[in-house]
Amino acid sequence: MSVNDRRLSNSRGFSLVELMIVVAIMSFVGLVTARLLSLTWYYFRATSLRNQLWGQAVSCQNTIRRFLELGSAHTVIIDSLDTTGLPCSFCPPNSHITFNLASPTPPTPQTQYQFYVTGDSIQMQVGTRAPMELAGPAIPELHFVVPDPSVPNEVLVTLRLQAPIDARRTATVALTDQLVQMAP
Repeated sequence: MSVNDRRLSNSRGFSLVELMIVVAIMSFVGLVTARLLSLTWYYFRATSLRNQLWGQAVSCQNTIRRFLELGSAHTVIIDSLDTTGLPCSFCPPNSHITFNLASPTPPTPQTQYQFYVTGDSIQMQVGTRAPMELAGPAIPELHFVVPDPSVPNEVLVTLRLQAPIDARRTATVALTDQLVQMAP
């Protein structure tokens, strides 16, 4: 018998301790890998949602700014309305603005613009047409303020959108304090 044949006949395989160590190491690697995959999924989901909210917020704020710049400052009404158009004590303060365009004389119902929060979206309404959704679905906050009453053609717009990532966490995008100059 050669030396190699003797080694093969004397080998008994792996011991129970060696197998248990290998199983423990593989279990640990599996748990770490699962946790890393979970964190990676959360990161990409949160980033994607934030980017989506950011795009909606920028688009919404640019639309509001563009129409406010065309509006007449002496026709601005800032208040809080519910979805039926009635004054509302539980609605966010200063979350509704109504104004007319500066160019047409005399103003007509078709030249009246409104921006407001309703439920889970920000709406724009032109005249008597159906409202158009600018941002949503999200938990929106929209505030309009005339910061200095001596300069009534300046309106400060604050916009915040929030959406759930999962059961415990939310993504938030805030575009705050954009000062818009309206026509006098």
